[in-house]
Amino acid sequence: GKRIRLAPWRAQFARDSRHIYVFYKNEYGVNFAACKVVDDVWVIKWNIASGRAVWKSQIRILPIPELGIPRYACMSRFNLDESPGGDKIAVGNCNGEILIINSNSGKEMYRIFSYIKPWRSIGKPGMYGVMNVKFHPTKRDKIYAIVSSSGSKSVIAEASVSGKSFSTHLVSAHVNDI
Repeated sequence: GKRIRLAPWRAQFARDSRHIYVFYKNEYGVNFAACKVVDDVWVIKWNIASGRAVWKSQIRILPIPELGIPRYACMSRFNLDESPGGDKIAVGNCNGEILIINSNSGKEMYRIFSYIKPWRSIGKPGMYGVMNVKFHPTKRDKIYAIVSSSGSKSVIAEASVSGKSFSTHLVSAHVNDI
């Protein structure tokens, strides 16, 4: 088969400072600097001292038909945060989901389903991506996500790690309110 080229585009140090997480896009058909992107992304955890991969995790982005999110809707915005205890990472994607991954093995543990559903339940339209995701530094069960479709339409959404869901607690973060 054809060799897959992984193109790195974002990196973040682990809390232990001995490892680094790197996002890669899967690309193929490279011809005259043009690439066709396939529907997946990888995160690879590297040991900085040895230069070896600890694990690699393929992040598949699934369509969410009931929310009108088609296949291939999400390819560019991915971000991660490591939990305060260092045992898991949260990966936010442009479908409004947060994936919880075991930071020791790279295995996906579960997904926090798209916050778009509670957002629409309180009468707010729109489809937004998770621009940034952060574990709360002291409340181990809370993750906060900045979600937005543009700079003027953004909210801060709260998610429960144990409940595996977003709450309906969404804070408006409009630039005009500042």
